[in-house]
Amino acid sequence: MTLKRDSEMSVKQQKSVGVPLPFTHSFRTIPQSPITSLWYLPMKRTALLLILTSLFLRPAWAQLEYATADFKMTLDQTGQITSLLDVARHIEYLAPGQPSPLLSIRVGQHLHRPSRAVHNSRGILTLTFKESGASVDVRIEVKNTHLTLEIVRAEPIDVIDAAIWGPFPTTIKKTVGEIVGVVRDEHFAIGIQALNPKTIGSYPDNMEGFDMSRGRAAEPRPWGSVLQCYSLNRSKPRNADVWLGNFPDMPIPSIPGETVLGSKIALFGCPEPTVLDMLGEIEIVEGLPHPTVNGVWFKKSPDQGRSYLIADFDERTIDELLECTQRAGLMTLYHMEPFASWGHYEVSTKIFPDGAAGLRKCVQKAKALGIRL
Repeated sequence: MTLKRDSEMSVKQQKSVGVPLPFTHSFRTIPQSPITSLWYLPMKRTALLLILTSLFLRPAWAQLEYATADFKMTLDQTGQITSLLDVARHIEYLAPGQPSPLLSIRVGQHLHRPSRAVHNSRGILTLTFKESGASVDVRIEVKNTHLTLEIVRAEPIDVIDAAIWGPFPTTIKKTVGEIVGVVRDEHFAIGIQALNPKTIGSYPDNMEGFDMSRGRAAEPRPWGSVLQCYSLNRSKPRNADVWLGNFPDMPIPSIPGETVLGSKIALFGCPEPTVLDMLGEIEIVEGLPHPTVNGVWFKKSPDQGRSYLIADFDERTIDELLECTQRAGLMTLYHMEPFASWGHYEVSTKIFPDGAAGLRKCVQKAKALGIRL
């Protein structure tokens, strides 16, 4: 028998030689394709194929991307970071195989990572924590230079003892700036900045809420580094071992209203040579202190880091010590103990009998010579 092309054969002829027919329902033909083509089969088998096809064609959950010109962070549906990307060079800096939660919470002594993340059109990411039943809303804003992340809702608030940003694991290990919260290699830098007093650049290793180091916003790891900040729920009274455990089980009174709400960070990535400028720009944009020396941001001022003379001057010795400072080519004279106490910082009348007025006279003499006290 000579077979004709499908288009030239009748339906009856196609059936007789086993040629596949398009599946039709309510007079609509489903176009044939490598995935959706269905053979002329009994209805039960056809229904099964339709179910399997729908599973294969189910759309994947779209990952969330937050990007500046230089840096892109990607999240999955469980609130885990899946990418920390150098956009220009398309280099991935997320450390593989490490936990990477956007935000963790501590409930008692237990650390909980998010189990679900849902983003809405208002820029709010809702993180659900299945183990505790808690949920946290994070407002994420994309600025020209950085991302900001802020906790705007946390429920039930009494359950959450601490909120931890990250830790965010990176592959960068060349330079790890623990205090400033920046890690960098030869080409790229990634950083985290605490944007208010309740947000601390460190990790809550204890219930005290105190870190003996000057800061651990970034820490080295064998595989690279981590970036991290946290806030405590200080609205609940608690007991803790304080001052490196030297004083066990000390009561810490509550601070009403001081919860994890409002915890806020900036996260950024940029080419390594521009990282200092980036930090300055974040300070300005976010309204943080941005001190200057003679109009130059102090972190870039040539006067920053210069040597100075340490001497306990008073109203009788100030002229002599200012002359010594000048002769040494220095610009600052520093007093070690000018205060009666380091709590309220009252000027010591033992050193300056006229109190603040006497200290002011010393300052005016120094200013006239271009010397700082």
